[in-house]
Amino acid sequence: MKCQAASIRFFDERETLSEESSWQNKMYENVKSSKKVVHFLSPLFLKAAECVEQFNISYCLNNSVGSLLAPLFLDEKTPLPNYMKSIQWFNCADYNMNKMSDAVKQIYQAFVAEQKMPRELLKGSSASKADMGGIAPSYDVFVSYAHKNKDVMTALKEKLDPSLVVFLDSQELRTGFQWQQAIYESLERSTVVFAVLTEDYFSSAVCREEFNLSIASVLTSQKPKYLVPLTPTGEFKMPTEYEKVRTFPLGEKEKINIYCRTAYELVMVDGKTSGLIPQKTFEGCLSWKNAGSFDNLVGSARKAFTQSWVKSVGSVKDKLDKPVEPKYHNLVVLSSSIRVDIAKAVKTLAMKMFKSGKKDFVVNCQQDFKEHEMSRIIDSSDAILVILDDSFLNDSQCLSFLNLSLLDCRFSTQKRISTVEKDAKLTSNKLYPRLIDYRFNMSDPHWEKMDLGKNFGLSKGHINCLASALFYVLENRRIEIKQPTLCGRKLKGSQQKKFKLPYAMMRF
Repeated sequence: MKCQAASIRFFDERETLSEESSWQNKMYENVKSSKKVVHFLSPLFLKAAECVEQFNISYCLNNSVGSLLAPLFLDEKTPLPNYMKSIQWFNCADYNMNKMSDAVKQIYQAFVAEQKMPRELLKGSSASKADMGGIAPSYDVFVSYAHKNKDVMTALKEKLDPSLVVFLDSQELRTGFQWQQAIYESLERSTVVFAVLTEDYFSSAVCREEFNLSIASVLTSQKPKYLVPLTPTGEFKMPTEYEKVRTFPLGEKEKINIYCRTAYELVMVDGKTSGLIPQKTFEGCLSWKNAGSFDNLVGSARKAFTQSWVKSVGSVKDKLDKPVEPKYHNLVVLSSSIRVDIAKAVKTLAMKMFKSGKKDFVVNCQQDFKEHEMSRIIDSSDAILVILDDSFLNDSQCLSFLNLSLLDCRFSTQKRISTVEKDAKLTSNKLYPRLIDYRFNMSDPHWEKMDLGKNFGLSKGHINCLASALFYVLENRRIEIKQPTLCGRKLKGSQQKKFKLPYAMMRF
């Protein structure tokens, strides 16, 4: 770094943790006053408590003061906690000096570029290169692919018109930010999505999430959006839950030219194409478009669930008087600061309904901890309940914790996550947070029919909804819905097959 610019000042003194200071004020001030914090992620790094504390502080500050983190991943044997995995790093595995040198150059280039911008413009920026102002970028084309199929991605990239703004993860993800959140938000803001479907693609949890989100976005967006599922191999069978989605074979190289030209026409010529017609991608499923919005699309599905649920959970009332040991013992409740009352009610309810047994039963609310501590709390939990409303979706810190929770659930397959929506409809245009297990909405009238005999400072319906959500997420109880409905209409025969898709996209 000194070779890049001798004027750069470094703080590289060894810091130690003080038993007398819980917040580590000196360490916090040193990190906060820095423009970049470089962490060398290795087994030795994780063994040093002061190094982990420095990372936690810079991880927290990264959302509030701008582009701060610049981690270098040095050793493949490093057992990183999940929240550290959520950050995009420079891959210098096996202590590769050439890669470290390249990383240093990129850190310096980013440092110089950011010095030309006011600090406030970096606050809250998400994880893509184009997002230097807190506003997520728009893309003409998003390419979703498994890294084992990189050759197809490269062929698409070469044939796409250079005037198109294209999202490729290898180019657009900025080091030091949450890569998952960047992918979600960029995908939602893309006009055309090319999905390269292979067995490797559907074996990847990340790719499945991208595909599910693409489907939800196309079916519910008020603006023209297009999903083009491409199958590069001849013998490929779509998973059952996606059998109604039409695919387009690549086959000969000439077809790549056709698809890429089509993408250009869709973006630049108001959706009029001379070749492929992506509107037919959902042939047989376009009736979902009549739903008009995501709320209407899943509202009746939620209604069918709650009606079945209300009939079967009479025992919840008994649990308030006779608490039992839950299957999951460490619950985290995420909410915005203005929904603290609901989070506290959830905690009170949980402690009434459940008790410690062989393990201690613990309920932690987001507001009970410092921001830099929440990553560790989420990582150690086994169940997460999200109080979802517009204030949550508009809070960058809440979204950061939500993305960390999603990533945590992906790596820890036994972990449970569910949401409770506060309002009948959300005005936020963020779609991906609402694809988590979408079962409970406090405004649904069905909850008024349950009688728990307690109110805990909230309305009867709200408490019934929250108690049921707790029972669902901590007891791992599932309800079979025999007659799913869509937009108030019963689905029969083949229509029920089509209905599987919205449920599939909710199973992150």
